[in-house]
Amino acid sequence: MKKEVTPAKPTPQKINYEYAGGKETAGGNLGKVIPKQFIPTKKTGSIFGLIILAVMILAVFQFPFGSLMSGNTDIVVKIGYPWTFIEFALTGDSTAKPIGLILDLLLYLILAYAIDVIMNLVMKNPLAKTKEQLKQKPAVFQDRKPTITEKITEKIIKK
Repeated sequence: MKKEVTPAKPTPQKINYEYAGGKETAGGNLGKVIPKQFIPTKKTGSIFGLIILAVMILAVFQFPFGSLMSGNTDIVVKIGYPWTFIEFALTGDSTAKPIGLILDLLLYLILAYAIDVIMNLVMKNPLAKTKEQLKQKPAVFQDRKPTITEKITEKIIKK
């Protein structure tokens, strides 16, 4: 007896559906849920740097020049607001406080994010736009002249 040869079955090809099989990332899902105004932009880093610079300038203004000029050498300069993260002592050791640094940086980062979100909300608010800005339309939606075929079609439909 001869063995019967069965024809080979074609192997099914996998189709890469973008939304099938749970291939969406958590960031993609989160990006769809959160409004664009609440997503941090490049401005957040700049604002964060400005906040740190402002804290350093505040420390310079709080330096006790009068006490130093009067001969007091027991001066301690504290940098950091609201928590001190660096203390400079003229006569003793200068110390760094890592917990104060971490707490301050977290606070400054949250503050920078909040300022960025507020700026985005104010800039993209339609109530703050002038009448001229509201009249501007994107190039895709600008009014265009009807073509000849559209004019002919309108005349035929009217009859």
